[in-house]
Amino acid sequence: SDLMVEVFGDKGKHARAAVSAGALPVGVAVEIDAVAEIA
Repeated sequence: SDLMVEVFGDKGKHARAAVSAGALPVGVAVEIDAVAEIA
């Protein structure tokens, strides 16, 4: 979070989402979701 704001200023601030899942495939420990716009 701090790095994104440092690099992109106020446009680097983001929203967070929490999603519940019973299990992730192949023993994966973390699921990461990102939406980015490059202009």
